[in-house]
Amino acid sequence: MPNGALMIESSRLAVLLARSDDLPGRQLAEDLSLPALEQVDSERAELYLCRDALGHLHVEDAIEGTRLQFDFSEPSFLYRLQRVQHEALVRAVRVRGEPEIHVIDATAGLGQDAFLLAAAGFRVTMIERSALVHVMLQDALQRAAEHELALLRDVVSRTRLCRGDSVTLLPELEPADVVYLDPMFPERRKSARVRKHMYLLQRLLHAEAGEHEGLLAVARSRARRKVVVKRPRNAPPLDGERPTSRLEGRSNRFDVHAV
Repeated sequence: MPNGALMIESSRLAVLLARSDDLPGRQLAEDLSLPALEQVDSERAELYLCRDALGHLHVEDAIEGTRLQFDFSEPSFLYRLQRVQHEALVRAVRVRGEPEIHVIDATAGLGQDAFLLAAAGFRVTMIERSALVHVMLQDALQRAAEHELALLRDVVSRTRLCRGDSVTLLPELEPADVVYLDPMFPERRKSARVRKHMYLLQRLLHAEAGEHEGLLAVARSRARRKVVVKRPRNAPPLDGERPTSRLEGRSNRFDVHAV
């Protein structure tokens, strides 16, 4: 496995087949190197990757009943899309005098930050290294591309999703005006402060030490104008490098490194 990759904790996760002849489900399990089960089996898995009646991917905890699905049409997120110019992220990434810029989101994750940037009118390339997150993000983007809301279809038209480790993949892509990094990973604990879907994601993925080593340096080499790094408000700068400027958000801050 590549150094610093996010790994699926396969002992916890299985693909739940819709039926015994569910060939797409079996192919998905093979692609993700996961067991394919025809029914819930608590001795073999705790979490299940499956499709709903409409064919949309989600992960479900069969015991607790919690569910994780990437969904850009969720009402609270739609509200943010409709007032996207007020987002601190957009203000931090924006290049003055250039309304149409290319942004690489090198740590796509749930895809929400990239989607907000695309809603602001930027062209966005997303990079995601986790095979599981990539396939779920791909599914969410496809649903948004087929959604009845023109807003969502328009946003998707300005996005591109790539799979790979950003440290090795960034040098292979064309330089961008801005490279965006969100190198945070939530604490692996369950509490009232951790939303249910984030806790479920924590259980699915395992972050290795040094997972973002060298990413800031590579990002700076591929950005024409600046690198923007999302950090917890009280966290030290990434790699100890003092930013050119900072923009404070409600719970996070954005460190801007001019290049």
